[in-house]
Amino acid sequence: MQIKKDNNSNNLNKTLEIIKHKMRKLTSDDIWQVKKYLENNDLKYFVSIYNLVVSFASSALFYALGYELLNKFQTHGFLNVSCDPQGIHNHGKLYVYYYINYLFKYVELIDTVLLYLRGKTPRLLHTYHHAATLWLCHSQLLSQSCVQFIIIEMNLGIHIIMYYYYYLASTNQT
Repeated sequence: MQIKKDNNSNNLNKTLEIIKHKMRKLTSDDIWQVKKYLENNDLKYFVSIYNLVVSFASSALFYALGYELLNKFQTHGFLNVSCDPQGIHNHGKLYVYYYINYLFKYVELIDTVLLYLRGKTPRLLHTYHHAATLWLCHSQLLSQSCVQFIIIEMNLGIHIIMYYYYYLASTNQT
């Protein structure tokens, strides 16, 4: 099924390309400045803030995507949303939320960097999970999968709890 692109889709694609360009523009000098800052300041404070921000950002995306999906289920029905003969996942808010989730996967790679900065070696499951979810989100966006919302919502729900627990643990509140 071929989806007709309108001006909104073109504007969205341009916006997404700008975001991608900005994300790629990080230089080794930027990374060096972050490392120098973290050496001169308490890494535990940064880890606490990072965990809290990721928990709340995951929560916001979880609820925004869930709300949009509920509207789509009410309007189009479960079968049409799950099988997507009308192409509703390929444009509009759902596509934007899927793309934001994909960008979150890059932010979550900071976990691995933080582990190394704290002198710990990430476990295989940790490294595999971050690499696999990044690849999975990318491939689902490219293939315009209509059931990616299931895995995204599950992953976001787990991240809400997990990163909030990490925040509490990093501030000795557990």
